[in-house]
Amino acid sequence: MTAAGGSRVSVVALTCRPTDGHYLTLPTEHALVFPGGPVNLGESVERALRRILHDQLATWARTMDFCAVLEHATAEASVELVFVFDVTLTRASDRIVRWVGHEWLRLLEVHPVCLRDALATEALIRRAWITTIPDAD
Repeated sequence: MTAAGGSRVSVVALTCRPTDGHYLTLPTEHALVFPGGPVNLGESVERALRRILHDQLATWARTMDFCAVLEHATAEASVELVFVFDVTLTRASDRIVRWVGHEWLRLLEVHPVCLRDALATEALIRRAWITTIPDAD
């Protein structure tokens, strides 16, 4: 969803493999991405996440627990709000995925970068609202 002033709203699924705590990502041509995407106008964040998980992973969410909101500036000089949910899937996806360990987060190109950095620095453990936009004062 794009709001006035160029702000965007996105939703991201954070899925950990119970055996080793690695994060589920999807490979693209140039980077890895956490499952997620934009929230459509008039769509709830939860509904968007369910839709996106089905589109990207061909599976559904068994549980979705809110983790955090990340606020960051984008290359287009706008602001993006990323709603992050801890997701347990109903079954493993048959799509190609990559599992990334915590120690690799800073070394790999993983998007959104604001989530990668929050995980690598363990900021999500300490707070539910994280901004990378400096105050104008």
